[in-house]
Amino acid sequence: MYDSQTVALAAKRQAEAFPLARSSTATESPEVFTPYEPRTLEETGLTQVNVEGLILKYLQSTGNATGRAISEQIRLPFAIVREILHALKKEMLVAHKNEAGMSDYEHQLTPSGYDRVKHHTDRCTYFGSAPVPIEEYFPSVAKQSIRNSKPRIDTLCKAFSDLVVPLSIISHTS
Repeated sequence: MYDSQTVALAAKRQAEAFPLARSSTATESPEVFTPYEPRTLEETGLTQVNVEGLILKYLQSTGNATGRAISEQIRLPFAIVREILHALKKEMLVAHKNEAGMSDYEHQLTPSGYDRVKHHTDRCTYFGSAPVPIEEYFPSVAKQSIRNSKPRIDTLCKAFSDLVVPLSIISHTS
C-alpha cells in the first residue's frame, strides 16, 4: 500500500521528531524475556510437598510417564524432578515401570501413591506448570510489558499494510 519512498520519508520524520527512539534493530529484534531457571528446589521457592503434588497428580492423569515428561509438564528442570521422584520411590509412592535411558525411568503410581494423590487432589486438582513465587512474578511481568516500547513507522506500515489507513494516522500511533 505504501511505497518504500513514502515509508522512508515517514521514518526519517519520525527519527527527527523522536531522536531517542529505539534503533530499528532494537525494535525488530527486541530483547526477549527469559526467566531464570532454578538449579535447586530451594531456588524455585516451592516446597517438596508442592512439587510432589504436581508430580503425583500428573501420574494419576497419565497412568505412567518418564521423569523428563514430568519435568516438561510441570516446567521444572529434570535434575530437580529426578530428586523428588527418587524420594517418592523411597517412600514407595511411585515405582519404576521401565528404563527410559539417559538416567531416566518410566514411573507409575503405587497403591500408596494413589492414596497420597487423593490428599493432593482434595486440596487442588491443578497439575500444570509449577507456580512462580509472587515476588518474582510481578517483576517478570513488568519486564515483558510493551508499555515503554516505541514502534517504528516502517514496522507500523508493515502491520497496517492490508488496511487503508492514512500515513498521518499511522505516524501518530508511533
